[in-house]
Amino acid sequence: MSGLNMNYLHDCTFPILLVSYKLTEFHLKYTSLLLI
Repeated sequence: MSGLNMNYLHDCTFPILLVSYKLTEFHLKYTSLLLI
Protein backbone atom coordinates (compact mmCIF):
# COMPACT_ATOMS: atom_id res chain seq x y z
CA MET A 1 0.00 0.00 0.00
CA SER A 2 2.82 2.41 0.83
CA GLY A 3 4.46 1.69 -2.53
CA LEU A 4 1.23 2.56 -4.33
CA ASN A 5 0.91 5.72 -2.27
CA MET A 6 4.48 6.79 -3.12
CA ASN A 7 3.82 6.15 -6.81
CA TYR A 8 0.64 8.24 -6.63
CA LEU A 9 2.51 11.10 -4.95
CA HIS A 10 5.25 10.89 -7.56
CA ASP A 11 2.72 11.02 -10.40
CA CYS A 12 1.15 14.12 -8.86
CA THR A 13 4.39 15.88 -7.94
CA PHE A 14 6.45 15.25 -11.07
CA PRO A 15 4.21 17.19 -13.52
CA ILE A 16 4.13 20.12 -11.10
CA LEU A 17 7.92 20.17 -10.91
CA LEU A 18 8.17 19.87 -14.68
CA VAL A 19 5.75 22.74 -15.27
CA SER A 20 7.49 24.98 -12.73
CA TYR A 21 10.85 24.16 -14.34
CA LYS A 22 9.51 25.05 -17.79
CA LEU A 23 8.01 28.30 -16.48
CA THR A 24 11.30 29.23 -14.82
CA GLU A 25 13.21 28.43 -18.02
CA PHE A 26 10.77 30.52 -20.07
CA HIS A 27 10.98 33.36 -17.56
CA LEU A 28 14.78 33.37 -17.68
CA LYS A 29 14.80 33.44 -21.48
CA TYR A 30 12.20 36.22 -21.56
CA THR A 31 14.10 38.28 -18.98
CA SER A 32 17.39 37.88 -20.84
CA LEU A 33 15.68 39.02 -24.04
CA LEU A 34 14.39 42.11 -22.24
CA LEU A 35 17.83 42.91 -20.84
CA ILE A 36 19.56 42.78 -24.24
